[in-house]
Amino acid sequence: AFLLADRVCLMNEGRIMQIGKPARLLFHPANDFVKEFLSASYLRLALGAVKVSDIWGQLNDSEVPETPMINVSAEDSIWAVMEQTMKNSDAQILNVQNDAGQTRRVSREGLFTAFSRYKYN
Repeated sequence: AFLLADRVCLMNEGRIMQIGKPARLLFHPANDFVKEFLSASYLRLALGAVKVSDIWGQLNDSEVPETPMINVSAEDSIWAVMEQTMKNSDAQILNVQNDAGQTRRVSREGLFTAFSRYKYN
């Protein structure tokens, strides 16, 4: 549900604990129940909920020689990009394009560094 839904309703014993976008539940849980419920799958859910476009401002272009690259969309989730990099382990650089046609070349490490700094508003 987290990976497919726009909004999620988490309930406990027939009571609504929190309703909202998946990222809101992950990064701003309403209470300990929500936090604990999501804790076992937290990293997987967070990687799926955050899109590359969400961290666009944190991405720094990599100055690297021409190497195999993977083309990805800024609308892809971090998880989807991670899956692509696993399938093509020779590619060290991501060629990321956003909806405005802007392109950034970023290393896999740079992508995950930007993700680690992500703050959901």
